[in-house]
Amino acid sequence: MRDLHNNLTPVVALDPAVLTTDATSAYLDLAGFEGAEVFMNLGASATSLSGSVTVSGKLLHSDASGSGFVAVPEAEMLGAVAGTTTGEFFLADDPTEDECVHSVGYIGGKRYLKVMADLTGTFSGGGIPVGAVLVKGVARHEA
Repeated sequence: MRDLHNNLTPVVALDPAVLTTDATSAYLDLAGFEGAEVFMNLGASATSLSGSVTVSGKLLHSDASGSGFVAVPEAEMLGAVAGTTTGEFFLADDPTEDECVHSVGYIGGKRYLKVMADLTGTFSGGGIPVGAVLVKGVARHEA
């Protein structure tokens, strides 16, 4: 079938959790798919986001599942926020930037991805809820 529902495969990248430090997914295998979209959901931060207390979403890729993961170049990400560092697809550094979903498309040629929630500064009083989903798409063979 050519409908969207039957041509997407979602997988959990980061289980929803309240974070006070960085979290990185296990490797995510894109075998059999030509594209992927990552969605990272931020809840209400217990600490006010600022220039010194930030959350960013980062995308890493590799040809091997166990090693060699490096930041994805901006040219291989669709929808990354301009001006962020290599591999970073968004940076939340203001109190108005939590409680939202950030997404990025991956168009690189590597088989394996990792998603990282990168927290900078001290998240006191409960941290920030974060979760991420990878949606595989553009299957090489129709199901």
